Amino acid sequence: FYAVPYQLTTLEAAQKMYEILNENGVLVLNIPSAISGKMGKFFQSEYATYKKVFPQIRIYAATSPDQKETVQNLILLGFKSPKPIKDRESDDPKINEMLTNRLNSEIDQNAPILTDDFAPVDYYINSLIDTPTM
Repeated sequence: FYAVPYQLTTLEAAQKMYEILNENGVLVLNIPSAISGKMGKFFQSEYATYKKVFPQIRIYAATSPDQKETVQNLILLGFKSPKPIKDRESDDPKINEMLTNRLNSEIDQNAPILTDDFAPVDYYINSLIDTPTM
């Protein structure tokens, strides 16, 4: 079961998080969603929302960035600094393996931005749950 507090998904929340970060701060979000398709609507809206606030966003897929319609954990990194972020390697081979799952493809730019007045997070999350029909 997925539960996401909608209060953390909105433009207003993103702005508050941005404000409390230091100049080189990084926000890390875990988003249970697909990248695209019907089950990707939550991710697409979250991406659009946080992209409106943070000058740089990176996305990493827990499973694979190629499995676009598969629900997986998507890690969104929001960088407060507009300075280009240099890719680095880790001493840990497992971390290096995870860093290869960076999403480099285009993301739907028409997704609605989530706000305190419009946050259908429960609707998006419910679409991820495979409920059997009777």
